[in-house]
Amino acid sequence: LVKFGGGVITTKSTGEPDVKWDVIQSLIKSTIDLVKQGHHLIVVHGAGSFGHVLAKRWDLSSGKETVEYRGESDSEQRMKAVSEVRKNMDLLCQIIVEEFDKCLQEEGLNLVDSSHCVHVVKHTPREFMRNTGHDFDGEISRFIAGNDGPYHDLVHITHGDLVDCDEPKGFGILSGDHIMYRLATELPDVTHCIFAMDETGILTSPNEKGMLIPRWNRQMGLNGAHDAEIDVTGGIFLKADVAADIAEKVEHVWFIDGKIPNRIVEIVVNGDTIGTRIIPS
Repeated sequence: LVKFGGGVITTKSTGEPDVKWDVIQSLIKSTIDLVKQGHHLIVVHGAGSFGHVLAKRWDLSSGKETVEYRGESDSEQRMKAVSEVRKNMDLLCQIIVEEFDKCLQEEGLNLVDSSHCVHVVKHTPREFMRNTGHDFDGEISRFIAGNDGPYHDLVHITHGDLVDCDEPKGFGILSGDHIMYRLATELPDVTHCIFAMDETGILTSPNEKGMLIPRWNRQMGLNGAHDAEIDVTGGIFLKADVAADIAEKVEHVWFIDGKIPNRIVEIVVNGDTIGTRIIPS
């Protein structure tokens, strides 16, 4: 399982949807290297500037109910924002799927008559997931690797999303980190769970003076920073909490710098790299 963090694949500071093409392409190349080695791959990507900015502006994580009701026109605008965020998430996912297909074509891996044919399958959460948090409703078995007609391997791609929720909430934001948790703890034979972020790993302090913590567990605490102006899913605190839960079941759980994606390959091949390995408490 590999998480492409929204903060590393998009630019949040612009306030508009903006992808980092070079980072996306290099992440995909590294993960396809794993596929070429025979590993089954699931990619979960974040929203970044394609979801967080607009969701924060309209407080979409709270659902239909707002702290202060501001009239029918406000309600209509929020529903338009819901539609816009979903459209943006579909666009970002399509960009990633198309880049995967392009890279597979360059590698000659998507030809039906090749010895190692790979097909990308996209899973849009709002189509089969409901409610938010780690106990969301959704059929996880669709991610189990297997044959699909003439295809020998599947690369599964999904993402955090704005999903429908039970009333009165109506809708809410399902974090990609919570999707990672469910996949890691419910799918069979998960060996690695790697979070590619916009930092080297977990640092001793959330600034340029922070030193990398090579091994971390929940008992060590976390001196992080949460960008409440943009992030709507909990940031590093949620990510670390989820990763700590995953580490109780999965052997290799890592936070690495997504801008240096060969570290993903190093973890799988060598069992170690520069980053933070999350260990059981």
